[in-house]
This record gives sequence, C-alpha cells and structure tokens, in this order.
Amino acid sequence: MSGHAIAHTILDIEAVAGLLRCSVDTVRRIPFAELPHARIGRKNLYLMADIENLVRRRAGAACAPPSPLTGDVIDLLADDVRGRSQR
Repeated sequence: MSGHAIAHTILDIEAVAGLLRCSVDTVRRIPFAELPHARIGRKNLYLMADIENLVRRRAGAACAPPSPLTGDVIDLLADDVRGRSQR
C-alpha cells in the first residue's frame, strides 16, 4: 500500500465529524470500544474501516429489538441537539 493510499484511510476528528455529519464533541462521546482511535501528539486519528464498522453496527442496531441502552443513546442525542440550538 502506498503512502498516498494510507493518507486517505486515516482521518482526524474533524474529518470523522464531517463524515458522520455531527459535531466533534459528538465524535468524542462515542465510546472507544465502538470507535477506536490512536492518540498521536494532540490528535486523535481514526481508520476509515472503523468508521464504516460503526455505521454498519449502528444501522443494524436500528433494525434490532430495542436494548436497555437505547434510551440512554436517545438522551445523548437529544442533549446534543439541545446544546446546538442554545448556541
């Protein structure tokens, strides 16, 4: 794999937020177990494959029966929306 191809598979947090269409703060709140990253200096770096896996898992979860944590996730999303509307 060339260095150029690697550069396209490693993303900083701002790029991840753009891909997921959410804020950087929302990306930071995603548990490490769901979206692993490497801390290099002051930067969190993410692999595109991990982002794709996160989206696939969460899309699959939308089709699955609700889990006890579903309310917590909805509350987090509601808090995020409320925080943006008050800015």
